[in-house]
Amino acid sequence: MFMAWRIRIIIKSNWIALSIVFFALVGLAGGCWTGATVIIVKRFSKKPRLHWPALMWLLASAVSDAIITCTLVFSLSRRKTGFNSTDDAINRIIRMTVQTGLITAIFAALDVISFMAIGETTLYVTWSSGSEFRLTRPTMIGTSSGILRFQSCTRTRFCQR
Repeated sequence: MFMAWRIRIIIKSNWIALSIVFFALVGLAGGCWTGATVIIVKRFSKKPRLHWPALMWLLASAVSDAIITCTLVFSLSRRKTGFNSTDDAINRIIRMTVQTGLITAIFAALDVISFMAIGETTLYVTWSSGSEFRLTRPTMIGTSSGILRFQSCTRTRFCQR
């Protein structure tokens, strides 16, 4: 929801922000559905009953990550001003977005593929267990430090590197 709000502020479009919120809520519903189904199923032999809820959860996560990354890169790349300091700051934000958002979107898509392709074994669990958390944590830390750095740069006359 935070990223949807940021994108709404940056590009001034409610439609893209609402689509991110929609996919986030679909992912939340899919995650809750998956959790409830796991409690009901309790046996790995009945794993095919998890396919639809897990697919809903994982695909919604992958789509929202891709929308966020593409929207931020596209909108920020169009905001270059010709001033070196501003363009450098925009380039750093784009680089950070690609480094975190694109990697997270790729891992979410690979998570879906591995869950569906190697579903007869538990190998997909080793692939996906915690990968989203390990990728999302640096994204939030990088975003927070980027915001703090940007705020301190706007308060001073010159930004130090």
